[in-house]
Amino acid sequence: EEYLVTLSNLSKIVKADSDNKRVFIVENQMVFSYLCECFKDKSISILCTSGQLKTAALILIDMLCKAGCKIYYSGDFDPEGIEIAEKLIQRDKNIVPWCFSKENYRKAISENIISDERLKKLDKIENICFKELIEEIKKERKAGYQELLLDKMKKDETVVTLVAAVPTNIGFTEDKRKEAGKQFVDVGIAEEHAAVMAAGMAI
Repeated sequence: EEYLVTLSNLSKIVKADSDNKRVFIVENQMVFSYLCECFKDKSISILCTSGQLKTAALILIDMLCKAGCKIYYSGDFDPEGIEIAEKLIQRDKNIVPWCFSKENYRKAISENIISDERLKKLDKIENICFKELIEEIKKERKAGYQELLLDKMKKDETVVTLVAAVPTNIGFTEDKRKEAGKQFVDVGIAEEHAAVMAAGMAI
């Protein structure tokens, strides 16, 4: 069952757990919606952070770690995405990167060029598990996004890309948006609406 977690509805919750002690966290709403649809008949816990880790997400993640859950985190292949992943991994030994390899990056690479200024952020990443990935990103100088699923969209009309005013940031140029047609939705500058919509679409 999908649920939007906020500081307000977390205020009276003191414990969180997962039946199978495994929780998968993704950065993007569209990926979350897609995974919910794929695993709707299975007992799998999935959390979407919608970009930068907000206080509510961190509180929930801390509760899950305290309960002994193993947390698998997956995000975008760019300096900011890796920064988020490293900060989260440093938070608890039960949090590990998921689908964050050099091979995964090659499959998700876009045409979005990463500026020199942004690339410098990668020099501050210390976790050895990102070493090969960082070297590959520096070589290619392009961001990678999990949302690049146009081929899947062509085969399955239930797959939809949902963004909040920044389609080109995930590789959806005007041509790709036209190609996706009704399977592309831009809610404008309204991230919370996008999260709620993604959850509803996944039901």
